[in-house]
Amino acid sequence: MLPSSPGSPHVVIDIQYLESSMGRSSPVKPSPLISQPAASTNIAMNKPAGALVEADLRMGEVRTLMRVEEVEYDSLSDFAGLQVGDIVLAANGEALESTSDVVNVIGGASGTVCLQGMQGEITHIDKESSSTPIGLTVAPIAPVVVVNVDPNGLAAHAGLRQGDVLLSVNGEFCETSVHAAALIAQHDGELELEVRLPRPAPARSPRVLNLNGKGRRMSLGGSGPLRKHPAQHPAQQITSTRSPCSSPVGVRAGATMGG
Repeated sequence: MLPSSPGSPHVVIDIQYLESSMGRSSPVKPSPLISQPAASTNIAMNKPAGALVEADLRMGEVRTLMRVEEVEYDSLSDFAGLQVGDIVLAANGEALESTSDVVNVIGGASGTVCLQGMQGEITHIDKESSSTPIGLTVAPIAPVVVVNVDPNGLAAHAGLRQGDVLLSVNGEFCETSVHAAALIAQHDGELELEVRLPRPAPARSPRVLNLNGKGRRMSLGGSGPLRKHPAQHPAQQITSTRSPCSSPVGVRAGATMGG
């Protein structure tokens, strides 16, 4: 593990350094050139000028996006076309959500390694063995997460869900929740919101019965009045490395967002 820069919240992993120093106990994962499951999908939204989007965004508490920080000249990663700033979502069909995932899946593989980035971009790296260095440095960063979706708003009708990891808006990477909100606000008409796969399950409304005809409702199998606030789905903890907490950023209007 290489030291991070002073004050940097990132833990940088140099794949070449790790592969040369780690034991060979990691399983070798042959990866022939076959189709891989998609790592992201696009949600189309038609946003009239000044229309409400009705969703809130915030930075995720866990750094689950792997961003390329350095590509060694004349390395396998360089020959494959990887560039600084690229987001690597998956390798050989397995999601990369922590630095240990990167080491185990990429560092432990031999043969062809299929890296999946944003917008369906595919990069192939051919390794002679699991010990072959590839000259790549990555760092985990926090994603932009959808924390609230009004069930009657444009975002919900387009299919955006609470818990979605928002990667890009019209092809532009979302650096922060404020940046993502600004991208959504400044675009009218057709919007393409790229979200990571797999996605959280859609929220389900509880079934209710009108028990006495007086407006009092109870959930089936419940023992009290139906709660009106939405159930909260805590974010899955992938690693213990956390980013500073931030307040949700509203994208409820096509104007200025705070937070």
